Amino acid sequence: MFSTGKLRVVLLSSFLLLNACGGSEDREQKYLERAQAYFNDNNYDKTRVELKNVLQINPKNIEARYMMALLAEKQQNWRKMYGMLLGIVETNPAHLKAQNKLGKLFLFSGQVDKALAKAELVLVADANNTDALILQAAIYMNQGELTKSAEIIRSVLASDPGNIEATVILAKQYANNKQYKDALQLLDSAISIHPDELSLALFKIDYLVALKSFPEAESVFASLVARFSDNAALHYNFAKFYIAWGNLDKAEQVLHDYIALDPIAVEPKLALSEFLLQQRGVEAAEQALKKLISENPESYDFRFALVSLYKNKPTQAIAELNEIVRLDVEGEAGLKANNLLARFSVQQGDTAQASQILDNIIAQDSGNSEALMLRSTLLVDKGDFEAAIADLRTVMRNDPDSEKAFMLSANAHFKSGYFDLAEDSLEKALILNPGNTQVRKNLARLLVRNKDDQAAIELLEAMDLSSKDNADVMVMLVDLYIRTQAWDKAIALAQSIANINNTGLSSYKLGQVFFAQQKYSLAITEYEKVLLLQPLNIEVLAQLSKSYLSMGNPKQAEKMLDTLIAKNSKNAALLNLKGEVFSAARQADSAKLVFEKVIGLDKKFAAGYRNLASIHAAQKNYQKAKEIFKSGLQELPEDTGLLLGLASTYEINRELDAAIDTYARLLKVDQNNKIAANNLAALIANTSDNTERLKYALSLVKTFKNYKVPALLDTYAWLSYLNGEYDAAVIAMERVVAIVPDFPEFEYHLGMIYAASGRTEEAMQVLEKAVAGGVEFTGFDKAREKLKELKTK
Repeated sequence: MFSTGKLRVVLLSSFLLLNACGGSEDREQKYLERAQAYFNDNNYDKTRVELKNVLQINPKNIEARYMMALLAEKQQNWRKMYGMLLGIVETNPAHLKAQNKLGKLFLFSGQVDKALAKAELVLVADANNTDALILQAAIYMNQGELTKSAEIIRSVLASDPGNIEATVILAKQYANNKQYKDALQLLDSAISIHPDELSLALFKIDYLVALKSFPEAESVFASLVARFSDNAALHYNFAKFYIAWGNLDKAEQVLHDYIALDPIAVEPKLALSEFLLQQRGVEAAEQALKKLISENPESYDFRFALVSLYKNKPTQAIAELNEIVRLDVEGEAGLKANNLLARFSVQQGDTAQASQILDNIIAQDSGNSEALMLRSTLLVDKGDFEAAIADLRTVMRNDPDSEKAFMLSANAHFKSGYFDLAEDSLEKALILNPGNTQVRKNLARLLVRNKDDQAAIELLEAMDLSSKDNADVMVMLVDLYIRTQAWDKAIALAQSIANINNTGLSSYKLGQVFFAQQKYSLAITEYEKVLLLQPLNIEVLAQLSKSYLSMGNPKQAEKMLDTLIAKNSKNAALLNLKGEVFSAARQADSAKLVFEKVIGLDKKFAAGYRNLASIHAAQKNYQKAKEIFKSGLQELPEDTGLLLGLASTYEINRELDAAIDTYARLLKVDQNNKIAANNLAALIANTSDNTERLKYALSLVKTFKNYKVPALLDTYAWLSYLNGEYDAAVIAMERVVAIVPDFPEFEYHLGMIYAASGRTEEAMQVLEKAVAGGVEFTGFDKAREKLKELKTK
């Protein structure tokens, strides 16, 4: 039995645990309520702070995410708004407010069918939903069905007199019919119900202007400015009104009057300088800013405005930034100026100076996000991925909502070979902004790389496939449909590409679909359509030739190319394609003659050397292949394809020292070449027991530890073993064998690693399996020796 004291402790612990469980929910709700209150008071900065508090506790809080979308709407950040709304309806399709807002965005962006689908979706759930009815009316108006639109709007106004959106739509219909007086009467009726609704008054001004009632429009504007004197947008729009009316003096006076309301405020003065720049010229704006700087020497906003004015005059801009740094060495303005100086240095190609400036900023302010992100970009360019990722981790820790930081992190992880971490970073960026098309594309490419085609398809299908900017997305999807043999979808989507691209891309993708289905005649028809637009498109000609070859008709491919070559006799790419046709048709001698002509025609055409050397190598004439590769490298000393071909030829011919030297030369040209790094490391592993050489080899393949390519992962595992890093070797090699079971050389490697790790029984089992089939592989004899040694222990 518990003593009373112990029972009291248990009960108290339970109470505390219950409180802990409920505490976060209570705080989440309080933050949300405060956010709503701030939002209602138009205090959007504080709204954002409270919403971030909510989302830190519960990133999936739908209402907080919806309010974030409304904040984006207030800022007219349509891209972010779209992204937030898309994430909400993907999580909760029954969120009708979000569906309506998405519908409006679709309508504004011209995607009428999608907008109508959203309106109908909401009306199915709630037939009297005012927002959905108004959206539907707006769509009908957009489609020219004015009677249907007006009918819906009048029904809305009957149940909700003065409804702002309904009033605006009907007023627009009147205005479109030049019925401005009816529009003004309708607006006046709504204004009497909503006297503080500025949008109605501004529409009234627009229609007064349309009637050329400038004095009355001016009077309405003046009364609004007097009533809502703290509304900056009103003052600026009043100035724009005068600009449109052609009265620049009055426009400038409006801005001076606004400045007079709060002589200390900076923003109105910056607005005046912008007006002067746009309407009076650069010199007037420059003089005004210099005057403001002399009158307000400690207000750095005017100096930064002057820097912006000097965007095409780097010498003056840099001088002004250096002056800010001198005046505010350790302050925020000084840090901002240094960040801009670093960017100027990057633009001018002086990355060393940029790095030094950024290092100084970060030494002064270790969490400076702008400096950390720019430095991480420079570090990635230098290949120092670990340092770049460390900088970005600091940014993301301090600002978990930094979409840009997650995107940069994904890039750094990808380039360093940490593909799973790159995928994770992109997923987090997508949560922050589901509407970021570039993130979706990059994530889809990673998913495809990881053979997760269905996830990639779902990701891309959620995008706007009617946008001209997303033709590449449609191409990716067609390729994915081909891979997954979703033929109907592939054909339909390939055909729809024609709606946004008239270069023949639609026919080209259709050709690829038909080729994959082995419908070669249909593929040829589509490729020929492309050639009507682009007669010398080598890629299309290659696909067309491939189709003829697949039909067993190489002569037709040859004939087609000969016709083109006759008219374009100096086109090396065309001639090279003919050689490739001969090569594919196993006419090696004919192919060699053609490739020799290609090289004679253009000594800088690398593919000619590669193709000619490859034929000689296939015939085991390695000496001739080496001579051709070397000849090509005399003309193109940094061509990675030629270097790789030469190194591979040396390796096949067992000239291992020469192969090692050539792979090393290739890596000096392209330090990120994974094939060269893998092959060089593997050669060192097989030919050297020098400690330093083995360490160097391991450094070449360190990034492979997160790869899913068995050959690369195997090289990393084996070199980890040779360098005594057995734990890392075991983890990597077990992954290799899981991906490719029953491969003797991989089993040999795993057995040796197990033995070195003291896992004798497992080592014997794996080595026994490796040698049981009698298949020879590199290390076969060593596997048998190690097995014998382990059995005798």
